[in-house]
Amino acid sequence: MKIATLTFHNAVNYGAVLQAVALPQAIQQRYPDAEVGILDYRNEKIEKKFRPFYCKKTKGFSKKIKSLIHAVMAYSVRSQKKAHFVRFLKDNVTLFPYTTENEKSDAKSTIDKYIVGSDQIWNFDLSGNDETYLLKFVSERKKKGTYAPSIGKTELTAEETAKLQAIKGFGYLSAREETAVRLIEAIDGRTPVLVPDPVFLLTAEDWRKKEEKYPSVPEDYVLVYKFSDNEKPLTEFAYRYAKEHHKPLVIVQSSLKNYKDAMIIRNASPNQFLWLIDHAHLVVTNSFHGTAFSVLFEKNFYSEANVSRGTRITEILHLYRLSSHIMLDGVPSKEVSAPWDEVRADIERYRQTAFDYLDNVLYG
Repeated sequence: MKIATLTFHNAVNYGAVLQAVALPQAIQQRYPDAEVGILDYRNEKIEKKFRPFYCKKTKGFSKKIKSLIHAVMAYSVRSQKKAHFVRFLKDNVTLFPYTTENEKSDAKSTIDKYIVGSDQIWNFDLSGNDETYLLKFVSERKKKGTYAPSIGKTELTAEETAKLQAIKGFGYLSAREETAVRLIEAIDGRTPVLVPDPVFLLTAEDWRKKEEKYPSVPEDYVLVYKFSDNEKPLTEFAYRYAKEHHKPLVIVQSSLKNYKDAMIIRNASPNQFLWLIDHAHLVVTNSFHGTAFSVLFEKNFYSEANVSRGTRITEILHLYRLSSHIMLDGVPSKEVSAPWDEVRADIERYRQTAFDYLDNVLYG
């Protein structure tokens, strides 16, 4: 059997590439005789955003000049980081070619099953209204399934709802968050199976085998992994914690902004990113996958749960009984509990739910 997954594998984003690799690897482990890979379709908006030379569109002459200067300054780091991600994909997964033949008809396709997900593949703001992830080029319902797609929002516009009517053409439905379950159920009528993000289908030890030490990192550090410079409360909390506990501060970010008394890492490979989380004294993040790997590696951590970016972090921490690790506007819970024995049992239970679902998709 030939199985193709379809997701945002071309993003130079740690969570995106790690979940992209996790699903086919987990399927391959469970079904060693199958031929499993990622369908190498590259979303145009994401492809442009993560090019080494990326000049953000702005209005006004001075802003355009500033954007151009930033693009030139960032080029070297972005090129190096892009090369790391390309190598990681090459080392960890097979890419199946995406051709016009796939787009027009699946009659001659050698692919037996298509699985779309995970990540926010049905967030049209993120994908630039790309409907490829709805598999309209595959006619047979039994060949189409989802694995943990995320919509990235709690409500849909009328236009988004109309596009997502194509969900009715899938033979098998799952979702990563309760909010996505609710939205998909309202459109399709069927209740999707709630399954964990693909990174949870591999064990912590599976991930540790991929780790690579980042050079010259101080020991017992506080790690900050954040998306933008706008997360001031999160960064300020990390500084306070590091100072109070006499720990060095390490910040992983894409931004060119520098911070005083902190080691800034902009070019880590996915392998090094895993190592940085696994070896931190404390992880402070506003990232879903930063949170997910903190859970998998059983770290001391706090996750900023900004509701304006959806409920993904809140839901995952509720699911694994770790709500006390939620931080709001840089203010953590006073009492943090981590019942790791129970969390491990939950991870294994939800992993089994996921494999039961995949068994049905692939051989049901």
